[in-house]
Amino acid sequence: MLKRDFSDIVYRALANYFDVQVINSNIKRQGLKVLEINLELTTTVLAGDNEIITIQPPQGKIWKVARLIQIHCPAISTATSGDQTIRFYDTWINYEGGGIEMKSATTGEIWYGYGQPISYADYKPNDLKAFNELVRNFYADYDHPFTIKYYNNTDVDQTGTRRIKFIVIEFDKLS
Repeated sequence: MLKRDFSDIVYRALANYFDVQVINSNIKRQGLKVLEINLELTTTVLAGDNEIITIQPPQGKIWKVARLIQIHCPAISTATSGDQTIRFYDTWINYEGGGIEMKSATTGEIWYGYGQPISYADYKPNDLKAFNELVRNFYADYDHPFTIKYYNNTDVDQTGTRRIKFIVIEFDKLS
């Protein structure tokens, strides 16, 4: 009895992420997983260059972002011009122009943690509620991965570790 009650609670909590109404808690819940995606990008990004990362679910699975936990790009303290920019988007619905973006000041860092931009010069969408809601509407499958683009628009190489952490809900793709 306790196991069934607990699974109903978990399912109802997950249903809130999907913006659906639970009309029958006895439906099958096979293949549903909650995963943490934790990226630590350690490559050197040359001054004026960029780095593109794609995050691809396995074949037959769909990922939906449930929560953005962290974005961190360390400051390039010796930079004298330019900025750092990071973009995160899906290639299924939102594409690059519809994703989220954070930008630093010349010698500043980019830092977002647990629903709040902490250190930044600008972020888009620039309404915090819209920013957080948009990222929770990112979907990916094998053919339409998530994409993260980091731009080092400064005059100094970025040698620091960039971190991105988010939670996805994985479910089976219907054929």
